[in-house]
Amino acid sequence: MTDAVSDVDLWQAVARLTIRQRSIVYLAYWQDLTEAEIAETLDLTRSSVHRTLIRARIALGKALR
Repeated sequence: MTDAVSDVDLWQAVARLTIRQRSIVYLAYWQDLTEAEIAETLDLTRSSVHRTLIRARIALGKALR
């Protein structure tokens, strides 16, 4: 048995995130922006971006188990 996650499983898990979570995950992982850059881009506080990214990672972890 392998721990690999299929692309389909990943995209389905990302699709289940809130719009804010998806936006932040996209900017962090696909655009490689820092939390400060994401905060500026989305007109959010850095702490809001940080919290949202943590919650998104937790949700993705649960969905991909």
